[in-house]
Formats: sequence, structure tokens, C-alpha cells
Amino acid sequence: MIQALTRAFEIMRLTAASANGIRLYELADRMNLKRTTVFNLAATLVSEGMLEKRGGARYVLGPGVREMYLCQERNTGKEALVEQLLELQRKYPAASVCYTERSGGDFLGKIYVPDGIDSKVQYPENMEIDPFWSVAGLLFFALLPDETLRKVLHKHPFEFKGIEVWKSYDNFIAVARKAEADGFSESPASPPEILKFGVPVMTGRNSLRGVITLTFGKNKSKWNRIREFVLDDIFATAEKIKTGV
Repeated sequence: MIQALTRAFEIMRLTAASANGIRLYELADRMNLKRTTVFNLAATLVSEGMLEKRGGARYVLGPGVREMYLCQERNTGKEALVEQLLELQRKYPAASVCYTERSGGDFLGKIYVPDGIDSKVQYPENMEIDPFWSVAGLLFFALLPDETLRKVLHKHPFEFKGIEVWKSYDNFIAVARKAEADGFSESPASPPEILKFGVPVMTGRNSLRGVITLTFGKNKSKWNRIREFVLDDIFATAEKIKTGV
């Protein structure tokens, strides 16, 4: 065994078991180590995002632990996720299906099924979804925490990318809030002949995992007539993905 790794894991275990965080001297005492040794290990864990130092010089688990958990959660059941998206597209072969997730300051299309019978699943490498012009973007802005959205706005300033269609940030957020209340999104920015629905996919802990977008590129009036049935099917797909059915 590598001693430094063993000690680092022990620091994380002790930190996780402390409801209000743990101080350096407490770690040193419980591990029977010098404070300088524990400090160096803790400093490395902080730099890697596995620990975080808060007021009162207490250590708590860092954001990196949550990111690792969420990454594992996203990968768990990926085959079932793809199967559900395929099933949805097979029901509406005139539509394409896109599954979008957040990655840093970007929203990326991770899984895409084009329109057509027997379409093949695609896994785009760099399919950036516009944060302000897309139905997925509306839901991300409605449901993601403010701290995360600040990263998105830092990389994609609204003044350069969103103001043309929305005129003001308040207008954009108002539509995002409506999408949150409705449980799905439609974007006035979509071309008139195109019908798009966005539906959020939540995790078991009720945080946003991703967004399903269903796009009808033709015969918008036809699909508008059965929009309630279409939305019910997208909602059902999102729920199956969430519960792993």
C-alpha cells in the first residue's frame, strides 16, 4: 500500500464523518500524526478539490467529491438512457432527439438520434448547445444553481449571445421561470416552421441531470395538434431515465 494515499483517504473519511467539518489538530490527533504531515496532505486534497477549508479553519469535503459522484451517476445506466431515447424517437420518427448535459461553462449535446426510421444513435464530441437560443438552455437557466450559471455567463456573456433575441436578460429569465413552472420549455427563438420541446431529466436527488430536446422540423401544425400526447411521452421518458426503469 502507498502510505500517503492511505492517509489521504483516512482524512477524507474522518472529514465526511464530521457534521460541521474538522480541524487540523483533530485530524492529527485521531490519526496519530504530526500536524505538518496532515497539513501537507490536506493542502494537496484542497488543491485537487477533494477538501475545502471553511470558516473556523475547518475542513469539509470539497466540490470534487460531488463531481465524481455525479459523474458516476451519469455513467450508471447510460445504456438504459440510450434505450429510452431510442424508444422515444422510434415513436416519433419525424423528429430528432438530443440529450444535453452541462460540462463546465458549456451545454453539450451528448447523445443525438436524427429524424428518420431506424436512425442510428450518435455521440457527438463537441456539439455545443447555445445557452440562450435553445429550449435546453432555458431549462438549464431555470433549474441550475446560481453559482453554476455564473460560470456559464462568464464564458457566454448574455450581452454578446442573448440580447439579440431576448432584448434583455430579464426577458430571458422570465421565459426560463415559465419553463420551470410548466415543467417543459419552448423557445420563441425557434424558426416558425420548427417545433421544439425541452424536458428536464432529474437525478434521484432531484437535481438537474440533463435535458431531452425533441425537434420536429416539418409539419409543425400537425404535431401541434397532438402536443399534449407528445409532451406526455417525453415526460414519461424523462421519468424512466430518472428511476432507471
